Amino acid sequence: MADTGPNIQVDPSLASEAPLELPVGLVVGGRYKIIRRMGSGGRGAVYEAEDSSIADARVAMKVLHGRSDAEREQLLQEMRALARLQKPEVVKVTGFGTDKLRPGDEGSSFQYLVMEYLEGQPLAQVRHSRPGGRMTPLEAAKVGRAIALALEVVHEAGFVHRDLKPENVMLELHKTDTHQFLRWLKLIDLGLAINSGQRAVDAQGTPAYVAPEQVNIGEVTSRTDLYALGIILYELITGQLPFNSERMTRQLDMQVNAEMPRAKDLVPELPERFDDLIAVLTHKDPKSRPQTAGAVASELRMIEADLIDAQTNVRFNPLLDEAPKASKRRKGKQRGSGEQAAPSVEVSNSFETRPTDPDRAPVARQPEALAAKPSPQPAAARAPSKAP
Repeated sequence: MADTGPNIQVDPSLASEAPLELPVGLVVGGRYKIIRRMGSGGRGAVYEAEDSSIADARVAMKVLHGRSDAEREQLLQEMRALARLQKPEVVKVTGFGTDKLRPGDEGSSFQYLVMEYLEGQPLAQVRHSRPGGRMTPLEAAKVGRAIALALEVVHEAGFVHRDLKPENVMLELHKTDTHQFLRWLKLIDLGLAINSGQRAVDAQGTPAYVAPEQVNIGEVTSRTDLYALGIILYELITGQLPFNSERMTRQLDMQVNAEMPRAKDLVPELPERFDDLIAVLTHKDPKSRPQTAGAVASELRMIEADLIDAQTNVRFNPLLDEAPKASKRRKGKQRGSGEQAAPSVEVSNSFETRPTDPDRAPVARQPEALAAKPSPQPAAARAPSKAP
């Protein structure tokens, strides 16, 4: 473990040897024929393969670069997590095994994880395809709600993802001549997932999205993932990260000590309610963030409805589940502080695969209600939103 500054510790790369490369045509486990390498990251690579036992069905195979005991344990950890998360919101694991790159050579052995093959795109790729690398607030709200619902599944199973970022969110869009539907969204890469409430033994994660408690190697909870969701929402809406530096140690230091900028300062048309939600999600103190991913999903649903209702021209929008309908809210009726904010239009939940929990009531209008006990901001307090 290398010490890189006050309260910041960075785990060195787990790779202890040259990255393992599987050649095209290699048959793994006697049934999986490697077709191509789909992508590679700091910890491993993912390959497209054909499963000869199921009529050459396509699968995705994950293999870590190194072959140390720590890396084997990491892959086992991901397998265990995915095996407990056989839900539509999370990539499905279908197999796990050990093989050798060269028959008879024990030194070339490796472990692999087999998962369902996803036809979609990473969220990072979808964002970059938008003009200026930005999504509209309505698109961001819809994608953010889908992520929150997927996180709810992970958290209810007792896990914390710990590496939530646009590259680890896969989605599929169904396009028509006028608009797009969000068909499904799934979380992938649970290699760093640990039990909620567990104190991490090292600072792992992606620097641009890690929460302060990850940097300081503190207790990791579901609210750690919600911090990453707040960073993702900021990035989707503004087209840039709130904290960015070529030096990793500097980026980690900003996550802990720098003031979180307001998305509305870069995107003036962003509703203040949405801006406030991002602010509370990215609070430095985890106790002042929303209590659950389900509460965040409910708030984002309200924001979606408000955005649709605010449109002066009824038109199709990207990532809407259906065409916006005219508002049915009666003029002059104001929401009181104790009322639940009911959507004025019906917004379809086509990507929600679980029935809505009737006990999960929408949160109050103020984002502060999402947090259990809002505590004062630390020294790096967030400045209030600028007046329009």
